[in-house]
Amino acid sequence: MHRLSAFEDKIRSQVNTLIDPIIEPIGFGFFASLERFATSLGFVFQKVPGKHFDENPEDYTVEHSASLAVLDPQGRLAGLVRPPFNAPAIARDLQKLTEKTAP
Repeated sequence: MHRLSAFEDKIRSQVNTLIDPIIEPIGFGFFASLERFATSLGFVFQKVPGKHFDENPEDYTVEHSASLAVLDPQGRLAGLVRPPFNAPAIARDLQKLTEKTAP
Protein backbone atom coordinates (compact mmCIF):
# COMPACT_ATOMS: atom_id res chain seq x y z
CA MET A 1 0.00 0.00 0.00
CA HIS A 2 1.31 3.45 -0.93
CA ARG A 3 1.43 5.96 1.95
CA LEU A 4 0.51 9.47 0.88
CA SER A 5 3.02 12.19 1.57
CA ALA A 6 1.95 15.20 3.62
CA PHE A 7 1.66 17.20 0.38
CA GLU A 8 -0.52 14.53 -1.24
CA ASP A 9 -2.71 14.47 1.89
CA LYS A 10 -3.06 18.26 1.66
CA ILE A 11 -4.06 18.08 -2.02
CA ARG A 12 -6.65 15.39 -1.32
CA SER A 13 -8.08 17.44 1.55
CA GLN A 14 -8.29 20.59 -0.59
CA VAL A 15 -9.90 18.70 -3.49
CA ASN A 16 -12.49 17.15 -1.16
CA THR A 17 -13.23 20.59 0.32
CA LEU A 18 -13.84 21.99 -3.18
CA ILE A 19 -15.70 19.03 -4.64
CA ASP A 20 -18.05 18.03 -1.79
CA PRO A 21 -20.22 21.17 -2.05
CA ILE A 22 -20.42 20.70 -5.83
CA ILE A 23 -21.37 17.02 -5.82
CA GLU A 24 -24.14 17.35 -3.22
CA PRO A 25 -26.43 19.68 -5.22
CA ILE A 26 -26.00 17.98 -8.63
CA GLY A 27 -29.39 16.33 -8.35
CA PHE A 28 -31.01 19.67 -7.57
CA GLY A 29 -30.62 21.62 -10.82
CA PHE A 30 -26.89 22.30 -11.14
CA PHE A 31 -26.31 19.50 -13.63
CA ALA A 32 -26.54 21.75 -16.71
CA SER A 33 -24.01 24.24 -15.28
CA LEU A 34 -21.66 21.44 -14.31
CA GLU A 35 -22.04 19.93 -17.78
CA ARG A 36 -21.08 23.24 -19.47
CA PHE A 37 -18.06 23.61 -17.18
CA ALA A 38 -16.93 20.01 -17.71
CA THR A 39 -17.39 20.26 -21.48
CA SER A 40 -15.34 23.47 -21.58
CA LEU A 41 -12.47 21.47 -20.05
CA GLY A 42 -12.86 18.63 -22.53
CA PHE A 43 -14.43 16.26 -19.99
CA VAL A 44 -17.48 14.11 -20.57
CA PHE A 45 -19.96 12.65 -18.15
CA GLN A 46 -23.48 11.35 -18.14
CA LYS A 47 -26.13 10.66 -15.55
CA VAL A 48 -27.19 6.99 -15.67
CA PRO A 49 -30.58 6.25 -14.08
CA GLY A 50 -30.67 3.39 -11.56
CA LYS A 51 -33.26 0.61 -11.42
CA HIS A 52 -35.59 2.67 -9.22
CA PHE A 53 -35.03 6.09 -10.79
CA ASP A 54 -38.74 6.48 -11.66
CA GLU A 55 -39.67 6.21 -7.98
CA ASN A 56 -36.55 7.93 -6.65
CA PRO A 57 -34.88 10.56 -8.89
CA GLU A 58 -31.77 10.39 -6.71
CA ASP A 59 -31.18 6.77 -7.80
CA TYR A 60 -28.50 7.31 -10.42
CA THR A 61 -24.79 7.03 -11.00
CA VAL A 62 -22.51 9.30 -13.00
CA GLU A 63 -20.13 7.91 -15.63
CA HIS A 64 -17.25 10.27 -16.36
CA SER A 65 -13.86 10.70 -17.95
CA ALA A 66 -10.84 10.20 -15.71
CA SER A 67 -8.66 13.19 -16.63
CA LEU A 68 -7.71 15.92 -14.16
CA ALA A 69 -7.77 19.61 -15.05
CA VAL A 70 -5.16 22.00 -13.69
CA LEU A 71 -6.59 25.51 -13.43
CA ASP A 72 -4.61 28.70 -12.92
CA PRO A 73 -5.59 31.21 -10.21
CA GLN A 74 -7.94 32.92 -12.70
CA GLY A 75 -9.78 29.64 -13.35
CA ARG A 76 -8.30 29.12 -16.82
CA LEU A 77 -7.20 25.71 -18.02
CA ALA A 78 -3.45 25.45 -17.49
CA GLY A 79 -3.02 21.75 -18.20
CA LEU A 80 -4.53 18.29 -18.27
CA VAL A 81 -3.40 15.14 -16.50
CA ARG A 82 -4.54 11.97 -18.21
CA PRO A 83 -4.42 8.34 -17.02
CA PRO A 84 -2.49 6.36 -16.06
CA PHE A 85 -1.98 8.46 -12.94
CA ASN A 86 1.25 8.49 -10.95
CA ALA A 87 0.20 10.18 -7.69
CA PRO A 88 3.72 10.96 -6.40
CA ALA A 89 4.72 12.50 -9.75
CA ILE A 90 1.51 14.54 -9.94
CA ALA A 91 2.05 15.77 -6.36
CA ARG A 92 5.65 16.80 -7.18
CA ASP A 93 4.54 18.63 -10.33
CA LEU A 94 1.72 20.46 -8.53
CA GLN A 95 4.07 21.41 -5.71
CA LYS A 96 6.51 22.89 -8.25
CA LEU A 97 3.71 24.73 -10.04
CA THR A 98 2.41 26.30 -6.83
CA GLU A 99 5.70 27.10 -5.05
CA LYS A 100 5.73 30.71 -6.21
CA THR A 101 2.02 31.39 -5.86
CA ALA A 102 1.00 29.44 -2.73
CA PRO A 103 0.10 31.60 0.26
